[in-house]
Amino acid sequence: MVYDFANLVGPTLGGFLTDHGPLVGNLVTDTTRWRWIFYLNIPIGIIVLVAFLIYLPANISVRTNQHSGWAAVRRIDFPGAVLSAAATVCLLLGLTWGSNAISAWNAPQVIAMLVAAVVLFAAFVIAERFAVEPLLPLDLFRNRVFAVAAFLSLAQLMVLVGLIVYLPLFLQGVLGVSATSSGAVITPMTVSSVIGAALAGFAITVFKRYQLLTILSAIVMTAGVLLLTQ
Repeated sequence: MVYDFANLVGPTLGGFLTDHGPLVGNLVTDTTRWRWIFYLNIPIGIIVLVAFLIYLPANISVRTNQHSGWAAVRRIDFPGAVLSAAATVCLLLGLTWGSNAISAWNAPQVIAMLVAAVVLFAAFVIAERFAVEPLLPLDLFRNRVFAVAAFLSLAQLMVLVGLIVYLPLFLQGVLGVSATSSGAVITPMTVSSVIGAALAGFAITVFKRYQLLTILSAIVMTAGVLLLTQ
């Protein structure tokens, strides 16, 4: 319900604050006001983390091992986390520099970032093979259901995140609408995704089948993307 509520009011409220949010001298000005939409997440996130530390039960799930203290810390997959983050940053930088015409696609820095991303992702896979408790256990991909679901999730999120990021830019930069209006325009998409997920979960519970539903949802999304290209 928290996610549903955030999708319902978040885009429009964020746009409204960008257009009409309070100004605080030189700290929050007309030109920097939109950035405070992101800064607001910091105090809210801190409050949530404190609430987790206080109220989240320690025995909410079965312990996966009996290690504690430094022995438990040593089992954390720090190399995998660092390699994954570094590879993702390099990939994003390379794609951003190349696509925004900051640099040409054949510029040395763009090629270097993309090559570094490939090397770091390869190193991440190798690190996961030898980690005691890997971030991403590679054995999971031997399960065909998991592998296909992971691929479909990747494709789906490429569409959804791309739309959520691109549509407000298009609406404001090309069509000239306000931030408030652009937030209101994409609200039906975010709300429908929540409703669709709820209905899909209900359908799987009732019919005990997920493959047909997954295929149908992929077809619907593909048709939607084709319509958006027009």
